[in-house]
Amino acid sequence: MGTGPFKELSQYLVESKFLGSYQHQFTEDFFAKNMYLFDLKQLRADLNLGAWDCSDWRTSKEIAETMLRFLQDANAVMLLSSSKLSALKELIAVLAVYHDDVRI
Repeated sequence: MGTGPFKELSQYLVESKFLGSYQHQFTEDFFAKNMYLFDLKQLRADLNLGAWDCSDWRTSKEIAETMLRFLQDANAVMLLSSSKLSALKELIAVLAVYHDDVRI
């Protein structure tokens, strides 16, 4: 794949700033505050990659699919790091309670 389709798609994506509208903030107690995840289901529906085969964008379809995989990986990393943070906070709470019980 040449740089033409990639350049065209990346320029479109950067100028449109569309990814910001697919970010959702989660503030549940389980998650870390101010954690953003991409709404990939809605993004896939809006991109309608199946229709790209019949348009001038067909050469950029592979790039868009790769972008979606990277966004999915980003979501997975955010969820993993948030779960580790939650587990560490709970471990600290348990150790604090245990430490107080040992003193008595």
